[in-house]
Amino acid sequence: MFRATKVVGYLKFLKRHGISAKRLLDGTQIDASLVADPEYLISLEQYHAVIANMMKLTQNPGIAFLLGDTINVGEFGILGYAMLSASSLRQALSVWVDYSNSIVGTPINVETYQDISPGYELIISSAPKLGSLQRFETEELLVQGMKLVQDITGIKPVLGRISLSYSEPPHRVLYEAFCKCPIEFGARQTAFRILRPDLDAPIQTGNEELFTICTQHCRAVMRSTPEAGALRSQLRSMFLETPGNLPNLEKACASLGISTSTLRRQLIASGKSYQAIKDEFRLDLACEYLRSGRMAPKQVGYLLGFTSPSAFARAFKAWTGKTVGEFLLENR
Repeated sequence: MFRATKVVGYLKFLKRHGISAKRLLDGTQIDASLVADPEYLISLEQYHAVIANMMKLTQNPGIAFLLGDTINVGEFGILGYAMLSASSLRQALSVWVDYSNSIVGTPINVETYQDISPGYELIISSAPKLGSLQRFETEELLVQGMKLVQDITGIKPVLGRISLSYSEPPHRVLYEAFCKCPIEFGARQTAFRILRPDLDAPIQTGNEELFTICTQHCRAVMRSTPEAGALRSQLRSMFLETPGNLPNLEKACASLGISTSTLRRQLIASGKSYQAIKDEFRLDLACEYLRSGRMAPKQVGYLLGFTSPSAFARAFKAWTGKTVGEFLLENR
């Protein structure tokens, strides 16, 4: 769940083109009267339904290239103010990477970035489960990202190369007009090479004291979103498919269709590690099996992926502070 900031921008854009809020939000269950309220949250599914409606209503597959001026950095709320008060582009980018997924709801985001002389490179996360929406999300990140950089540094970005993991779309000409640099489709990963401004470019409105206050608020907002419970539920549903062979973090990300950096940020916001959620799941399942009385502790341990009864016994004692035998006596 996240704020409807970007939906507000879409509503303004389509209103200028004669398309009503009712039509854009049809079937999404989003309340148009509440989208500007910072306390009003929408789901990723609702957000994607809005995008699907927008593309259908405009009949423009390259609509993302026209959305660059739909939102200004200040309209991102506390996240925008944190970027505006940062001391450098590097610091502003770090804030965006840390908080945009939770506060703005950006399923496609900057996963990592690195200095490369000249300039730097942004590696963009990939979310296979987005399907056809992946291209829209990437185009929007490119267009609005370049605008945000210019807004906060006063320097127009110059792109050196764009690599995109999806196939070439019918509107390639829009990429060429916007990027003015070599473009590769069907690449191994999505990456933006930026020649200027460099990451140490100063932010025109930098203010160290305000930056500290804004980033503290960003952390508070991220922790207050109901993402933690949703993430736990999503992971546990995935674990139920193979309770005896729980995936590691990288495989879980592939299954969920998100990047490892995104999952790690969500775990930080939830206050639990991936291992803790796995252990919690195995403990709950173990207790359920043991209470049922249908299986011996040895069978329960093997079912949960332990290689020996003693390994299961040690884990159970570490989780509960009790032996399996003590637990069974208490739950007869």
